[in-house]
Amino acid sequence: MSLRIENKVLVEYIPEEGVTDIVIPDGVTAIGPRVFFRHDEVTSVHIPDSVTSIGDMAFMMMRGIKALNIPATVTHIGREAFAMCPIPSYEIPRGVTEIAYGAFDGTMEVKEIVIPGWVKNIGEKAFSACRGAKTIRIEEGVEKICRRAFNGMPMLEELNIPASVKEIEEYAFDGSSAPKTASISGSVKTLWKECFCGCQGIQEVTLGDGMEEIGVRSFAYASHLRRVELPQTLKVIGSRAFSGCESLSEIVLPEGLEEIEDAAFYACKGLKKLVLPKSLKKMGKDAFYGCSGLEEVVIPKGITVIPQSAFEGCTALRSISVPNTLTEVGILAFKGCPVKPALSESVKVGEFALD
Repeated sequence: MSLRIENKVLVEYIPEEGVTDIVIPDGVTAIGPRVFFRHDEVTSVHIPDSVTSIGDMAFMMMRGIKALNIPATVTHIGREAFAMCPIPSYEIPRGVTEIAYGAFDGTMEVKEIVIPGWVKNIGEKAFSACRGAKTIRIEEGVEKICRRAFNGMPMLEELNIPASVKEIEEYAFDGSSAPKTASISGSVKTLWKECFCGCQGIQEVTLGDGMEEIGVRSFAYASHLRRVELPQTLKVIGSRAFSGCESLSEIVLPEGLEEIEDAAFYACKGLKKLVLPKSLKKMGKDAFYGCSGLEEVVIPKGITVIPQSAFEGCTALRSISVPNTLTEVGILAFKGCPVKPALSESVKVGEFALD
């Protein structure tokens, strides 16, 4: 075994037959990029307390690694530094305030992920595809969760998002399971697109007062989601936000909501009653398409146009109230509904709207 060290930086590892345990000598302050990249023969690496920086891809794809310590002295962990390493656990040192892109991506042996409060930013794909993880514990102090940070975790059972988190980017938990209940603080103003898309385990969600927008497909295809508590501050429910949430049976749309975008509640078969708030100004096409359990709808005066296929396929509908401010009903708007709205002669009715 040979370790090439230049100016206290470990820059190269040269393997030797039969050597599987590596001890980096004390005095080394940094491990350079790709030093141990794809060295599957190595089963353990001891990093001394003198090390403060671990470079990009330094330990990436070490398929044979079983033990690896991250000293408390480390302040920088590079991009994909430990990606696809089968290490069972690790601790984030106090000096690390940002988890870089893909730093722990694909560390599939880890069961619990703990993000301490001194970490402010969880980078893109930081813990993506940690397929064995059952628990994510994000401590108070963390401020931002970047795109795909925790996506692709089918075993996930427990998730905590503290009030300090101000931003959750797109796909953050996409394709992961989730706890039965989840609460997201109102300090998060916008849920970016597909944050919890396809989270099959989640059943109840509470969104804190202060949140203003639920993004595109944020909870789409969360097929076991049955109850959502929305804040009074909410202004926009994005396109397909709850599309395919077939178990969703209870949702109160708050006064203050101004826009429901295209297919927001597409095929939410469990919804039975829907009261749209007086503040609503715009409803997108296919907004409630295929809500086959919906029995009662009340549309407020703020709506002048019911768009294309808005309630198409609502086959259980038995009561619908529309305002006298209505000027247009789009094509296929109520196609397949057993009851039709009473419309004045001045309302423009699209093709097949009342079939």
